[in-house]
Amino acid sequence: LCRVVLLCDEVSEMLDKTGLGSEEKRIFAEIEKELSTLARLGRAPGINMILATQRPDANVLAGQIKNNLPIRISGRMMDDPASKMVLGNTEATKIDDEIKGRFMYNVGADTYEFQGYLFTEGALEKGSFQRGSMLIDGAAGRDVPDEEAPDDIDLEDDPDDEYYPFADELQGIE
Repeated sequence: LCRVVLLCDEVSEMLDKTGLGSEEKRIFAEIEKELSTLARLGRAPGINMILATQRPDANVLAGQIKNNLPIRISGRMMDDPASKMVLGNTEATKIDDEIKGRFMYNVGADTYEFQGYLFTEGALEKGSFQRGSMLIDGAAGRDVPDEEAPDDIDLEDDPDDEYYPFADELQGIE
């Protein structure tokens, strides 16, 4: 099954109708209607939606869209209503603010806490990465020693690239 991912960062900017004229509201309502249809019918054929916002608001994200998103993730929230808007409970207000990168997610009625990655500016250096090495190692069932790792990776698909044969395996295509 081929997967399609629709990613929308700051969905509130796309769906907030506050202060718009009637023509703009009509356009925004059409966008909301299409997102609602995708949320409702898209999972079975492999269309997944990732909608992100820093401002959860009932006036922005319609209940029909929200109710058809099977998993919700939240960082620490300052107040109960915002946590209830995202997770359906107040657990996001209980996240320890001393631990960076801590999140809550829920699936159905169950809420779980998890630790995300934290990258500080000092830890990031230009060119100090191996594109896809973790995925490739796991998919191929082998370790790639650092000395085998290429210094300079071309981001284009190249059939002569030593990692290219694993691309289909990573996507589950044979």
